[in-house]
Amino acid sequence: MSAERLKMRNKHMENCQLAFSFVASLSGFSRAASKIDRYQFVDLSSDKVGRVVIVSDSHGTVDSGVLAQITADDVVLHAGDIMDVAVIEELENRAKLLVAVAGNNDGALLEGHNLTQPLHEVALIRLATGVLAMEHGHRVWDVPGYHARFRAKYPDVKAVVFGHSHIAAVDTSESPWILNPGASGRIRTHGGASCILLDTLTDKWKVELLKFPKSGDKRHSTRSIEACI
Repeated sequence: MSAERLKMRNKHMENCQLAFSFVASLSGFSRAASKIDRYQFVDLSSDKVGRVVIVSDSHGTVDSGVLAQITADDVVLHAGDIMDVAVIEELENRAKLLVAVAGNNDGALLEGHNLTQPLHEVALIRLATGVLAMEHGHRVWDVPGYHARFRAKYPDVKAVVFGHSHIAAVDTSESPWILNPGASGRIRTHGGASCILLDTLTDKWKVELLKFPKSGDKRHSTRSIEACI
């Protein structure tokens, strides 16, 4: 990681000291303050974040098509099941900033490596245009009711990001949005690795789901949705 990006990451970590006031501003997290160690608070509200690349469930590797979407100006969110420190290093080297949470398969990663940043159960990311909540999803194991449960758990955010199911989903039918990027690696990709591109530059967020066929075809299929929330 370059010195400039390391300085930026450390700046955001320092901003996390404002977590208690952040929690107080979100009624849905009033109980979270007593368990602050489970939560990572990243304040990007003063930065001009144009695009967020959302990935999950790498299981040790990230598809080349997914990696090709990441630029040095992007913030990358990883919703867990990373399983190899090389994935963290690759994403940190490509992106402006990486924010990641731990998945149910990340125990060995947490115990066996001196990570450049801790992995928490939940990350709350405050952008200038809204707040994102992110967790892996294994603690809310209810496939038919995932979206309703996450909306009830995080009612005051603009979008909830989760993984675990390896099934990509973009649900903008109501607020908060529910976003699952699917699997970014090679395990249970359901037809190919995938990721989500989220444009957060204005209040009118735009979301795009990209899927890369297993065949290695460089082409990708996309699903684009534009909404104002």
